[in-house]
Amino acid sequence: MASFKDTEGRKWTVQINVLACKRVRDELGVDLVNPNVMETVSEIAGDLIRAIDILYLICKDQAEERGLSDEDFGRSLAGEVVEQAIVALVESLADFSPNPKQGELLRETWKIGYTLARDKQTEAIAKVMSEDLEAVMEAQYDEALANISQKTPGNSSGLVQESAE
Repeated sequence: MASFKDTEGRKWTVQINVLACKRVRDELGVDLVNPNVMETVSEIAGDLIRAIDILYLICKDQAEERGLSDEDFGRSLAGEVVEQAIVALVESLADFSPNPKQGELLRETWKIGYTLARDKQTEAIAKVMSEDLEAVMEAQYDEALANISQKTPGNSSGLVQESAE
């Protein structure tokens, strides 16, 4: 069974069952047993806040036992913990799938998408680190100033002047 620890060190077991699926569908309109695996992965990967809401509804009974609200739950998820929680959600969803092939497809789709996203982030970070960051920021600042001056009618400096009273 998939689990993760929050920033307070509390262990959360992510156990998807029919009640949890119904709760998520009724409260968020997300069908966790949708036969279209890509839609399910998109729901989870496409919006981090929505994914955490899904996770909370699955862990709601545990949260209530601990006297924690959904806001308390959200506050306890940050940094690497968020990634671990989302991975636990995907694993649990794959385990729950009534069709083993669909569960495996969900795992593989997530793994491929996750790997691609991580590779793109690594490339972007490497690019930023290899460039002269100050020069890039200065060029963007100059471009923004030029855009502002073009949009400010009757003001060649691009700055809004205060009226004399």
